[in-house]
Amino acid sequence: MRPTTLLLGVVLSITEVGSQTIAFRLPLILRINSSVAEMIRDAPIIIIGKVVSEHWIGPIMNRHWQRMEVKVAVENVIRGDVNDSIVTFYFNFFAFAVIRSNGNNLFVDGRYILFLMRDRGILRAVVDERQSSIAVPSGRHRDLPLTSNRPLAERIGALLLTPGEGINPSSFSTGLLGAEHYARLHLGLWRTVKMLRALLASPYRAVRVGACEEITLSYPNQDACWNTIDVGDGSDFRWHFGIIPPMGSRRTHRLHLMYTQDANGLWEDRTSQIARGWYTKAQLLDELRLLTTDNDQRIRKRFCEFLSKKFPRETDSGCGNADR
Repeated sequence: MRPTTLLLGVVLSITEVGSQTIAFRLPLILRINSSVAEMIRDAPIIIIGKVVSEHWIGPIMNRHWQRMEVKVAVENVIRGDVNDSIVTFYFNFFAFAVIRSNGNNLFVDGRYILFLMRDRGILRAVVDERQSSIAVPSGRHRDLPLTSNRPLAERIGALLLTPGEGINPSSFSTGLLGAEHYARLHLGLWRTVKMLRALLASPYRAVRVGACEEITLSYPNQDACWNTIDVGDGSDFRWHFGIIPPMGSRRTHRLHLMYTQDANGLWEDRTSQIARGWYTKAQLLDELRLLTTDNDQRIRKRFCEFLSKKFPRETDSGCGNADR
């Protein structure tokens, strides 16, 4: 069967479903970008599962597109009606991409949150070519963290930083590289760093080391965890290249000291950005909270006093340890 032209937005292929060979039509769903908020909004079906198999099917379509068939063992249904323990879904991607960096980079035995829809009776990703999944390195979760009245994007962020059943400590540690970025976008800076610090008490050294590395990488002057953490022979460093405090940029440290020297100046700068729509009050509060846990006692004390002045009812901070 010859595929229709791309102008019609339809591609055709033959595939095996069960014991029957069927022909089905799946229109390309292409977007310039595909954010998590858009996927949550558009996906009538959201599941967490482990990839059992994936392979290309059918010919190259419209000279550019290839279809991927993915079988998934369902562990948790977040939204929608999915009754089977193993489901099959499809997505289209650019056939000649050397690395599918913008698409679904799925691996067998990997665990993912998948954003799906039904189209002509077939399960498919909500968008082609772009990412329509989130890797879950934190193990199996029978329930999502936080209460059901919290936004789903927040609950996913908490899930990525919460150890679940059967975690692989090294994989979880490496997965923090992506999980921290997602969590910071949807949970905010302060909640994210608190969850990372909680991982410093993990029974697994690889997780403790990975959490300390992530804090060091992402939060200036917050690397005191290296003073107490046991790194062993260094084999738990991610990719065996650890982030040790003396390796940090001296220039970054000098800039941090300059930027935290004047609390009123920082406040004026941030409120100006808020007025322009470049920053939010919640982000400013999180920034001040983080500075109350700075490595430098003088900075901690300065911003504890400033936080108390600007947010007198705020109790969620590091100010109880400001004089440590």
